[in-house]
Amino acid sequence: MADRKHWRIKPIKQTGATYRVVYGQRGPGKTFGVLYDALERYLQDGTRLGIIRRMDEDFVGANSAKSYYDMLMTDANGDNNVEELTKGAFRGVEYYNGRYWLTNPDEDGKMHRSKEWIAYGFSISSAEHYKGTRYNDIMTIVFDEFVATRYYLPDEFVQFQNLLSTIIGNRENVTIYMLGNTINPYCPYFKEMGLTRIKDQKPGTIDLYTYGDSGLTVAVEHTGAVKATETAARYFAFDNPKLKMIRRGSLGDRRLPALSAQIQTHGRHLHVFHPLR
Repeated sequence: MADRKHWRIKPIKQTGATYRVVYGQRGPGKTFGVLYDALERYLQDGTRLGIIRRMDEDFVGANSAKSYYDMLMTDANGDNNVEELTKGAFRGVEYYNGRYWLTNPDEDGKMHRSKEWIAYGFSISSAEHYKGTRYNDIMTIVFDEFVATRYYLPDEFVQFQNLLSTIIGNRENVTIYMLGNTINPYCPYFKEMGLTRIKDQKPGTIDLYTYGDSGLTVAVEHTGAVKATETAARYFAFDNPKLKMIRRGSLGDRRLPALSAQIQTHGRHLHVFHPLR
């Protein structure tokens, strides 16, 4: 497949798969593509996006998932896609009270939020807290950074599935995107989802998995080389095999531990880990 400047969401959307796993090197625009598509859909029919991260802490701080939509407000070309998609009605997106809202400044520079939120933030570590609320307007879910770089939660896949059950309820028309920048064959999601061909999948291809007569389908895309990042690859050309993921999106080989407990002592949080099997 020919190199592309940015990842395009259309090919994997055309599979119609329930789960759409997209992995590969950082930078081709996977997150941007899903956010753009979800905002475009919200403006068309009012359906919203569910944004899943691993920990509550992922939504804390200026550079956290709170600023998730900044890439739409100023893309690689310096364009404001929020302003473009809303035809000038809004210029930004703000995270407030667990939700994302379209915003626009008044003449004095004060930001005003839209009347309706466009996306909702969820953390797997707090999955139990979301039960009892209906999320029927959420039609697309994205779990970004599903391949961990530090650790996984205990029974994380089961917790992830429980969270999805809370959001989806009894509906059958919700789509889940799972985006990964760091690729590791020992990622528990690959094993739990039966993605047995991941290790041999060629860049630039989409592989489809089915599960008997359940009707469940999972499309897996290994993003190809991206022209926008080829020049920058020279910064990481040292003779260390672990840097291949940065340069070319190749598979890593680290087994990451699972977080088994969090202990607070003397005002500090201690993390206790156990190895994944």
